[in-house]
Amino acid sequence: MLGCALLAAGSAVACARAVGEVPPPASSPKPGASSAPGGGAETPPAGGAEVLERRVWTTEPEQDTCQQFPASEAPPHSQFDTRSDCEAWVAERTCRPGFGCFDGCNTISCDPTGMHLRTTLVDCRLSMLETIEFRFASLVPKDSPPPQLAAIQATLARVLEVPARKVILIGHAGVAEANTPDARERLAAGRAEVVRGLLIGAGLPGDRLVARSASAGSAAVPPPAQGSVVSFEFDPDRPTRADASPEAQRTRRWCQ
Repeated sequence: MLGCALLAAGSAVACARAVGEVPPPASSPKPGASSAPGGGAETPPAGGAEVLERRVWTTEPEQDTCQQFPASEAPPHSQFDTRSDCEAWVAERTCRPGFGCFDGCNTISCDPTGMHLRTTLVDCRLSMLETIEFRFASLVPKDSPPPQLAAIQATLARVLEVPARKVILIGHAGVAEANTPDARERLAAGRAEVVRGLLIGAGLPGDRLVARSASAGSAAVPPPAQGSVVSFEFDPDRPTRADASPEAQRTRRWCQ
């Protein structure tokens, strides 16, 4: 019966012909018999009764009022058979299912049980790769005034829209630029002070500009902040709503 095994299930006529057999005559349905799959007569619901969908109690997203819904249409939160059970759940939960907000870095939301807040775990920070380069072993910028100063000032002005934030100006000096570590640190710190003076002259608040050398406790600075340059860091460096574009500020729901 190899030919039969290779044919689709239920193809009895084709299967018989494949092996040279004569298929039996098809039987005619009896009067009143159903042609539905299974061969039996269709049985209507007893007395024509309609099968009712189960109804459940829960709340709309971010709401505290219990409502009844058809189970297939209920919000995807915890669901209950009675209003009293639903209201007891509302009284116990710690957040409203459906809640979600963005803090500038991660999304925080309430789980469907209303008992736990969830958050993404993205590690993000503000950084600035632009630097101001200095002449070798000198406190004079390579170009005076630096052509990128206006763009840097505009960026820093926006960063300082966050009231508690400060800009850290970090001076760097290469090994060949001075004979001793102390001399290199003085050169690096002096470069940071030069840039601080330029930015104050461009209108930035001096009390929020901190100048120091790269060896005076700053975090690791990404390339190209190395050699005869001054680079920039922020404290705090975590993004906030003020750092977002105007469109993002309008369209996203921000955590308070």
